[in-house]
Amino acid sequence: MQYIPQKNLKKFREENKPEFCPLLSCVTKDWVVDHCHSGGTIRGVVSSEGNVFLGKIENAHKRLSKGAK
Repeated sequence: MQYIPQKNLKKFREENKPEFCPLLSCVTKDWVVDHCHSGGTIRGVVSSEGNVFLGKIENAHKRLSKGAK
């Protein structure tokens, strides 16, 4: 994982966009830089749809695991 300043995100996204989304295995023109919300570190470049899907999974996990041991 790495930290990238805001001003360098566009360049990072262009240089690191994959052939297809590693989360959804789809081809897209709408790439985003995925990052950890708690630490701000970059996890990679994924499709916009994949990023939304990952966020929903992470939020559901947080919500459903409250109080779990």
